[in-house]
Amino acid sequence: MLLKIERLRLKCQYSRPSELASAIEETKSFYLKNESELSDFKSTLQLFEAELHFQRAKYEDALRLSIEYYRKLEPDFFHLVYLQSYSLSKIAKLNQKLGRHSDALENFQKSVNIVLDKKGCDHYLYAIKLNELADIYDEIGDLNKSLDLRLEAVSIFRNSYSTNLYFGDILKGYASTLELS
Repeated sequence: MLLKIERLRLKCQYSRPSELASAIEETKSFYLKNESELSDFKSTLQLFEAELHFQRAKYEDALRLSIEYYRKLEPDFFHLVYLQSYSLSKIAKLNQKLGRHSDALENFQKSVNIVLDKKGCDHYLYAIKLNELADIYDEIGDLNKSLDLRLEAVSIFRNSYSTNLYFGDILKGYASTLELS
């Protein structure tokens, strides 16, 4: 059962936009067949539905679902640090799309603080969150702040011994900030 859940989660998370709706329907169907055993899985499904609304440019619906999902998370559940920070980042990105930059900035900062508090300043997830925070500073025109955040993110990856898929995103963000300045 756990393997099936993980397969469905990954399918929803990494589906192409054109395949996301069918992945969510397959996941819902599985959930309904096994509802008694999967009480916590329902809220995760809500996050995937928020992603579907985001991809369809229904930002208000996506924002509502993302906020509902975030409110259901248990704040002291250690393995939920990623989901908490992901959810806050999603809320921030939706606010950013809707032009609500102060709300976006606040949620990105909360996401960064959660990871910093739970994982520390040398964790790759902290670097990813710094990079996301830098994106909003680019958008509002504070390129110095953005550049500082991106340099810190690059430094974290450079000093860690782990390789990570997101390092390319960090460098791409750094390069785009340099182009803007």
